[in-house]
Formats: sequence, C-alpha cells, structure tokens
Amino acid sequence: MKEPGGKVRIGVASECLARALTRALGWSLSASRAIVRPGLLVALLIVLAPIFLVLTQSGLHAIPLVNSIVVTTTDDPVVTSGYGFCTLREAIDNANDPGVDTTGGDCVKGTGNDDITFSPSTTGTITLGTNGELPAILNTLTIDGTGQNITIDGSLDYQILYVSGALTVNDLTIENGASDTGAGIENAGTLTVTNSTFLNNSGQDGGGILSEGGTLTVTNSTFSGNNAFGGAGAGIWNHGPLNVTNSTFYDNDAAFGLGGGIYSQFGTVKSPTAPSPATPRL
Repeated sequence: MKEPGGKVRIGVASECLARALTRALGWSLSASRAIVRPGLLVALLIVLAPIFLVLTQSGLHAIPLVNSIVVTTTDDPVVTSGYGFCTLREAIDNANDPGVDTTGGDCVKGTGNDDITFSPSTTGTITLGTNGELPAILNTLTIDGTGQNITIDGSLDYQILYVSGALTVNDLTIENGASDTGAGIENAGTLTVTNSTFLNNSGQDGGGILSEGGTLTVTNSTFSGNNAFGGAGAGIWNHGPLNVTNSTFYDNDAAFGLGGGIYSQFGTVKSPTAPSPATPRL
C-alpha cells in the first residue's frame, strides 16, 4: 500500500494473520462444501476481520514515513518565506521544524524524517549569497540531486552545510565552501555521502569534510582541488568512525603535507583500497 510521501508495509503480525486467515477460509470453504455449512465461513469472517484490521493499522503506524520536499528553484533569495518557489534553504528549514511551515506555503511541511529532491525543471547551481551558510541539519534528512546536476556553491565565503543530526547527500557537487573547519560539510552527527563531488573547498582543517566525533561514510565520490590552508585534511579531516569506498582523491593540498586526501587524527578508518588498519594519514 502507498501513502503520500512514502511506502509502508503491513506489519509482521498482520501478515501472519493474513496467511492464517487465508488457510482458515480455504479450510472452511472445503468443509462447507463437504457438509454444507456455509454459515461457518461467514462466522470466521465476522470474528477475524476486525482483528486483521486492527493489526494492519498498527503495522502502518509502526513504520515511519519518509516525507518528500521538492525544491523548485536554484535561487537563494534574501527574502525566502513567501517567495513563491521552494528553495533549498526553505526546504531544510521545514525539515528542521516538523509539522510547521516556515516558508509561507512555498514548501511542504517537514516531519523530521525527510527527503529533499529537485523538480525536473530545477537543475544547475545554487549559489549561497548574503543569507550565508545553509541551515544546520538537525533531524534525519536526505538531499538527493539524482539526475538534476545540482551544485551547491559557497561563493568562497561560506561553509555550506553543518550536520548535528543525520544527513545523506546523494549525487550533489559541493564546491567553493570556505570556513575554518569543514568548508564543504562539517559533521558532528551521522553523514553519508554517495555519488558526490567535493571541489575547491578551503578550510583551515577539513577543506572538503571535517567529521569530529561523528560517523562518516563516503561511497563512489570524488574530492579534488580542496585545501587545508592552516592545518590538515584537505579532502577529509576525521576524528571518529570513517568508511571510504570506491572514492577518488586528487589535487588536494594540505599545509605541511598533513593528509592531502584524508587526515584521521583519532578513530577508525576503513577502506577496501587502504591497508587494514589504515594509516592515520592518507
């Protein structure tokens, strides 16, 4: 069954009951044919149907729905609420404030477990202007640019994203971020990066990503031209669990040569392409 904004399945208990009900109905039908008691079939339906309905509804409510918020413009206007189009900034604001429309009707309300996508006509670069960095990620959120060629540009002035909740970034380019720590993304929660590119981000530590105390997973992604101008980890600076798979690091530059690709100060680094355990500096 489908519900708006997500998919749900009947719970395990209700599925078992459904199978039992099917067997019981088959048996009763066979019995009714043999001894001509159709009333037995009716009685079973009357008794079991309400129980089936209750368990089904319980299963529906037990599985959280993922809410979809669709961004409809690459603009980042100074006045956002009531702008008439759903901006990425507004979509994140709604995701951070479940059940409240902070956008004057521009975006769908958030639930705390949201999936931000982009309309078919929305493609290209979102350039951060005088509004500064995007809102911090507070809840569970996916930003998915699949098929839309979406770039988020920090204008060489702003950190692009900060994560204290759980963020999945898929098929995005994060470029030209600037910050002392984590110019592209700073992670203090759970960050999952797939099929994405970090390009020309510049920070004192962690040009592309700085993950301090959080969990970071990177898959099928590229880090290029990032800079750690005063410290370490031009591509990634890590202090916590880090898992890197099928990803490329090139032309990243860290001061004093401390981790042009990855610098891991403390924590665990796992990568199929690195020795196990991985050396602290890559």
